[in-house]
Amino acid sequence: MQLTEYLKLIRLHQPTGIFLLLWPCLWGVALANGTSNIKLIILMIVGSVTMRSAGCIINDIVDIEIDKKVERTKNRPLAKGTVNIKEAVVLLSILLSVALIIFTYLNILAKIIALISLLLVIAYPFMKRITYWPQLFLGFTFNIGVLVGYSQASNTIDLATILLYIAGVFWTLGYDTIYGYQDIKDDLTIGVKSSAIAIKKYPKFILALIYGLMMLCLVMSLFLKNASNLAYITSIFPAMILLWQILTLQINNVNNCLERFKSNIYVGLMIFATICISFV
Repeated sequence: MQLTEYLKLIRLHQPTGIFLLLWPCLWGVALANGTSNIKLIILMIVGSVTMRSAGCIINDIVDIEIDKKVERTKNRPLAKGTVNIKEAVVLLSILLSVALIIFTYLNILAKIIALISLLLVIAYPFMKRITYWPQLFLGFTFNIGVLVGYSQASNTIDLATILLYIAGVFWTLGYDTIYGYQDIKDDLTIGVKSSAIAIKKYPKFILALIYGLMMLCLVMSLFLKNASNLAYITSIFPAMILLWQILTLQINNVNNCLERFKSNIYVGLMIFATICISFV
């Protein structure tokens, strides 16, 4: 069925990306102590699903020729030809229309940040052509939900929120570098750049540094919000998963990399719980 191909195009069969986009949004809401606002939570969920789906289409349109040459992506609908560009653009227009409806519910500050995020989403697919750090750019893109969620809940941005955003940037840089090791052989052949290639000589050391900076920024954000002692204790749990990722990572094993990438769903969940506990 063609509907199945459309669903594959927006990656609904691969929900990990939705969670990795959603958690930073909910972190921002939680940091503003706004988790009791059910309408806002729903807004963040729908917005995350919509923008992740739209981002997948934009990415696949830009990367259609690259995807045909990469083992992991060669069967994506556009690369395979089961969905054409015109159909993809129509579906993208529908998703952006939904995003526009969500946009109208945002306050002025959140709207400005959301517009910036859209520009980042459009620019991201081109980064692998010009820098070895497209994963860092993805970090700035994927975690801007921290700023959207916090500003919508509080109508302001403070240093604690910026530190939480930076923590998210480091988090994405780490997990997407691990994800990138699935494609490193094809990337080297094609000439596509990635942080996985940039740090291939010392992957575990540099990933430990990246995740260490992430946890430092998270703790500093909690400190500025006068978090409870329990929150600092709880923050140990996501740190343990990140440490497990590094210690057990096998960069030449595709399944190993994918499993460690997917475990970040639980990292995001535990950080959300940690932030919520901050106000207990």
